[in-house]
Amino acid sequence: MLLTNGRVYTLDPRTPAVDTLVLRDGHVTFAGRRGDVNVPASERVIDLGGRAVLPGLVDAHGHLMYLARGRLTLNAAGATSEDAIARMVGAAAANAAPGAWLGGRKDIVPLLTMVGGEVAYRRAASDTDLMEDL
Repeated sequence: MLLTNGRVYTLDPRTPAVDTLVLRDGHVTFAGRRGDVNVPASERVIDLGGRAVLPGLVDAHGHLMYLARGRLTLNAAGATSEDAIARMVGAAAANAAPGAWLGGRKDIVPLLTMVGGEVAYRRAASDTDLMEDL
C-alpha cells in the first residue's frame, strides 16, 4: 500500500518528515519522497490530501500509586487456604504499630473462592463474616 501526498513524521532527525510511505505485510518498507519510489500499478494508493501521519504511539504507563499501595498492604496472592490468609494477617498485625490499620487487596473474596471453593466464598460473602473468620 502506498500512502502519499501527506506530511509523514518519521522521528528520524536526519529526515524528520517525508511525503510518502510504502507498507507491506504490516511494516514500513519505504519512507521518502514520492518521486523516489516505484510501485506496481496494482498497488493500492491512498492520497492523504496533505494530512499528517504519526508513528504508532503506545501509551505504556504504570499507576505508581497502586504499585506503592500494593507494596504497603497485605497481599494474600500466595495463600492456599483461609488458614494461610489468617496466618498472614496475624504476622502483619504482629509487625504493625499499636492501633495501625492493616490494608489488603480488595480482591480477597475472589482469592478465597479460588483457593477454598464455594464454601470459602459463602463464608467471605460479607466483610463481617470475613473479619470474624480472620
